[in-house]
Amino acid sequence: MVGRARGFCGIVLAILATSTAVLGGDPAVDPTVLRVEDIVRWHVAGVPEADLVRRIESAAVDFELDDEMVTELRLAGVPEAVLRAMAARQADLHPPAAPPSDASAATPLPSAALVIALRGQESDAAPRLRLPTRVPPELAAQLALEDPEARVTDLAIYVACVRAPHVPSHWRAASPLGRDFASMPRHEMLAFVPLGPESSADGEAPAEADPGRKIDVEAPQRIEVTLDPEDEHDLSIGLAVRIGDRYYRITSDTWDGLVPRDQPDGLQVVVESGGSAAGLRLRFTRSDATAARGT
Repeated sequence: MVGRARGFCGIVLAILATSTAVLGGDPAVDPTVLRVEDIVRWHVAGVPEADLVRRIESAAVDFELDDEMVTELRLAGVPEAVLRAMAARQADLHPPAAPPSDASAATPLPSAALVIALRGQESDAAPRLRLPTRVPPELAAQLALEDPEARVTDLAIYVACVRAPHVPSHWRAASPLGRDFASMPRHEMLAFVPLGPESSADGEAPAEADPGRKIDVEAPQRIEVTLDPEDEHDLSIGLAVRIGDRYYRITSDTWDGLVPRDQPDGLQVVVESGGSAAGLRLRFTRSDATAARGT
């Protein structure tokens, strides 16, 4: 309870400080740029969620949205849709600058290619991935989607490391899944393979709005990622769908504590039907019974 009070008080004090600076004519504060304090002030004043989102999407912003601040905003009651809009607008207007490179001082880390082979349930051939373009209600709830008519326009397969020491700074800007605020944990993206929006249906091709329309694509037979062979990795492989302007993870499996040198023959992943709200499931085939299973 003390932590919550402290966080909320911190936001209130920041609001008061910013308001004083603006009223006092502080030249360092631009009143035309939205900041975190403005969003909290509007929320406390009762501005509807949809209006907050619209204001954020059309304004210049300068939000500081580290994990601690996001936690405080949640404690203050700011809706998740508003937090997502804030993060997306900040990323659009203020992409992180690439760190300066000094090739002469760089020391390359040891690395090796790890091969991940994919197969279907009953065959070693490259598996086909099928799912409806219309997002089912269970998946929409899982991804916290607000549009009941949301549709999938693309499908991708990814490999990422979710082990905390490997997650880079500004990881969201460095990953195609960085704007998935609902289901994707912090990660280092190692491979991201869009599979295309190829669609099919029984009989003649239906209209775009037809609920029977499906995405039907072939997965790659193998994916190679480059890793430190001696280090431990929490390796996650999964499927992501593009809905609107961003990708969301829909299913995955994670192998915790994987050391690449212990897998000289690579890894194998089986693609199965069912097992998730999306109707598809990926799983590593491994004998290590203590390895964590994904969602």
